[in-house]
Amino acid sequence: MTTRHPLYGHTSPETAIAVENYPYGRLRTTMYYWQEDHPKRGTRFMSQTINPKNGKRNKPHASTYSLIAGQLYRDDATGHVKFAGLSEYSDAREVLAFVRDFPACAATKRIRIWTLRKIAYANVVAAEHAQGKSGWAINGVPTALRPEDVTRNAEDLAAWKSVAELLREAADRAA
Repeated sequence: MTTRHPLYGHTSPETAIAVENYPYGRLRTTMYYWQEDHPKRGTRFMSQTINPKNGKRNKPHASTYSLIAGQLYRDDATGHVKFAGLSEYSDAREVLAFVRDFPACAATKRIRIWTLRKIAYANVVAAEHAQGKSGWAINGVPTALRPEDVTRNAEDLAAWKSVAELLREAADRAA
């Protein structure tokens, strides 16, 4: 696995990372990278080139928003600028890797809130299982959790608690 070096503070075209000698057909130009944050939509990766024929900036290209968090980084193996994002579909292992790689991410508060909600949900599922309930019904008939579901839920709960602990440690270091 390659190392991801975080690139903080590149949040507009004015503060973008400039990559010189970027291929533009047969020509070469400058490519700019930054991340755009939106309070309700999340974070997305932005890129923009300069047209070498007239020296003007082309239209910026935008990725899909990552609802929970996003971070620019430089890939150690290739040296390319890339973007890592967390959405509502990211699992605990992805979030744990993200928090380890990007401890000073601007969306730490959103990650913390989301993690606490995931822990609360996993605790509810575990409590329902202990009472013989699953919360699921098929054709109106309550259905018990399968053993593999119980195991997966316990693993998820442990992973989410690891994320919460890592976030707590990062907050303590920052304070």
